[in-house]
Amino acid sequence: MRVTQPPGDELRRCTLPGSSRAINGNYQVGPPQTALIRQSLNIRKSYWTRNFLDKFATLPILANSAQSHNIPGSVRKLTHEEINRQRLPKDRAPDAPRSPIIGMLDNIRSLYNVGSMFRSADGAFISSLYLCGYTPKPPRKGIQKTALGATKTVPWQFFPSPLEAMNAARAEGARICVLEHTTGSTPYHQVRKADFPICLVVGNEITGISPEVIATADMAIEIPMYGTKQSLNAAVAFGIALFELTRIWKSG
Repeated sequence: MRVTQPPGDELRRCTLPGSSRAINGNYQVGPPQTALIRQSLNIRKSYWTRNFLDKFATLPILANSAQSHNIPGSVRKLTHEEINRQRLPKDRAPDAPRSPIIGMLDNIRSLYNVGSMFRSADGAFISSLYLCGYTPKPPRKGIQKTALGATKTVPWQFFPSPLEAMNAARAEGARICVLEHTTGSTPYHQVRKADFPICLVVGNEITGISPEVIATADMAIEIPMYGTKQSLNAAVAFGIALFELTRIWKSG
């Protein structure tokens, strides 16, 4: 099996004379090489990896493995082009109907969590995100790293305080639903379709949702935990609850 080289332009960009050498397949990069060289090597290695996987996926051994596990022989991983054809075109996104869900980020600390929440919000195609308090807002490099462009496809607003964001959500007719362990929390999958439009509030990674928000919320939901930890990562919990709310809204 032959793995082809990257196209000429890409190869020239990532092949820097004297910048690296390969020992047992591992690139050795040292001073005075810079991060640009390492990035160039990653470009070349990632191209080879994609090219190798594309060829490897056609080997008979995979078909034999699928048959031994009772997997239909026609099942395979979709290409990026095939996946993109199933997605909403970006030029149609501004006018496409969105789920009546607002995501409210109450004093989230991590740039990466905020970016991940943007990406989840894009995947669920909700109406908007409200960023509150000291929650970092775009454009920030850390947000972009995990959002992967979702900050440009998800409508969002910033509010100095969570109470201002709550008032804006209620003005849109939304019920305030906090994702928090409270004395009145119900399982997240028990939200009813009659509860929409809904504003899902997720709080700080350490302290959780602000007390004043909980005190004036319309409802509280929680994700059951079956291990020793009290809660999930804020972005993970937001994604789980968000897609369950989306499923409820889109269900018959």
